[in-house]
This record gives sequence, structure tokens and C-alpha cells, in this order.
Amino acid sequence: MTDICLHVLRHTVRDTVYLFQNWIGAAAEKALGKEALGQGDVKLMGCIGAFCGWEAAVFIIFAGSSIGTALVIPFMVFQNLKKKSAKQNPPEDQIPWGREIPFGPYLAIATLLYLGGLNLWVDPWIKGVLAIIGKSY
Repeated sequence: MTDICLHVLRHTVRDTVYLFQNWIGAAAEKALGKEALGQGDVKLMGCIGAFCGWEAAVFIIFAGSSIGTALVIPFMVFQNLKKKSAKQNPPEDQIPWGREIPFGPYLAIATLLYLGGLNLWVDPWIKGVLAIIGKSY
């Protein structure tokens, strides 16, 4: 019985992550008036989830978002400050505000970090959280 419940839980979480990504993409597309989350990210997350498991997929989507935010926003702020101090037209290599930034490389970095050793901390933590959630029912 436990194997069946675990199997159903895995598929439910995998499908929920897939739907969550589609909802984010649809909401962002509605808000911005253009495609914001391409389907390549969804397919990449599907491959990551199939290879690493659903627990890893949940961690990797949040870690990839955090890594992307931590790298891109300071870079953009620094460029904006540099542009204001130089009082010149932005060169082609600058990232303007509102420009699309690929999410796949940050997912790949998060996956490499997970496979490179973070799984030793993430997996027991997720199992502990699931044990707590399971006891609350």
C-alpha cells in the first residue's frame, strides 16, 4: 500500500509542478502581453524530474530561480548605475529592464549543484518535511 501511495504522490507532485509552471507562464504572458516562460523550461524540468526525482525537481526550480535572481538583478543594477554615471547610450551587451532572460542556464546550474553534493542535504530535509506532513494527517 505504501508503494502505491508513494507512486501516486510522485506523479501528483510532478504534474503539479508542470501545471504550476504553465500557470506562471500563462499569468506572466497575460500581465506582460508577450510570452514570458517558454515551453523549453517546462521540458527541461520534466527531464530533470525524470532523472533526479520529483524531490529534486521541486528543489531545483526554487534554487534555479534564486540563483538567477542573485546573479541577474545585481548585474542589472550595476549596469544602471554605470550608465547613469557615464551618461551615454547603453551598449548592446547590457541587459535592459524588461528584457527576457533565459531560465534554462540557471536550472542547469541548480541541477549541477544538486548532483554535485547538495542532494546529501536536500533529500533528508525533504523526507523530514514529508514525515512531518504525513504525521499531521
